[in-house]
Amino acid sequence: MFAPLRRFLRLHTLTRQKGLREYRLQHFAAEKPGNAAFEQLWDMPLTPLDQPNRKESGFSQVFLWKAERGNLIVKRQSDYFSRTLLHPLRGIPTLQREFENLLLLERKGIAVPRPLYFGCRRKDGHTQAVLITEYADGFLSLETLLSQWAHERPSLLCRKEMIAAVAAAVRNLHQHRISHRHLVPKHILLKPDSAPIRVILIDLEAAEPFRPFRKNRQADLASLNNRCRFVSQTDKLRFLFSYLEISKWTPSAKHFAREILRKTYQKSRSSLQKSTNRMSCV
Repeated sequence: MFAPLRRFLRLHTLTRQKGLREYRLQHFAAEKPGNAAFEQLWDMPLTPLDQPNRKESGFSQVFLWKAERGNLIVKRQSDYFSRTLLHPLRGIPTLQREFENLLLLERKGIAVPRPLYFGCRRKDGHTQAVLITEYADGFLSLETLLSQWAHERPSLLCRKEMIAAVAAAVRNLHQHRISHRHLVPKHILLKPDSAPIRVILIDLEAAEPFRPFRKNRQADLASLNNRCRFVSQTDKLRFLFSYLEISKWTPSAKHFAREILRKTYQKSRSSLQKSTNRMSCV
């Protein structure tokens, strides 16, 4: 059976409860079953971690829940959809897609936040969804670490270890023929004090299997390269060599690097054009 359809049917079978699609790990302590638990999670006052993202008439926001068992990440969405092959017109709740991806990647041994709860319902004509994952305690985003490097660069050995850890995590994702599709420094979390350094990939709602006739790996790496503008060329080369598991240039590695640079240039131009268009509308 076609893999996305199989995942959707499995989720649908696991979670359909009186009009509420719901999933929870057995040890997740939601006090009440069914719709009462969703109501509680939807209305609970929580600490927002960012401003809400808006798409058409919908919104999506991330919160921190300081629960008794430890900190948790709670995402809430209303009328916030992603189109898929099975739902090309209206789409499905973006959190449902992220939840399915988390289950899939976790089964494949890829380090991602552990999903604890997912619920989705229709109420008053709106589609609402809640996703709860474990909080990555002690982890810092690559974006935060790179901003620290700008003021105080760590030792060469420390930089090499972090670069190799990130390269290994991205390579592992790609070896399973899965593209992140929004691979930027803030979506890569590291625990620099651990030995070896641990890396977790987050915000995986757009992740998908490699598309045919598309340079999937180069597109992900170009997205990362485009957002690492203040990283030295030497460190970028260290990352590429570690990702490709090579110690010196080869013809295929040079061709691969040229493809990344070409796509980086395209992304940079696209971002500049969007910024110009926004400024012209003000």
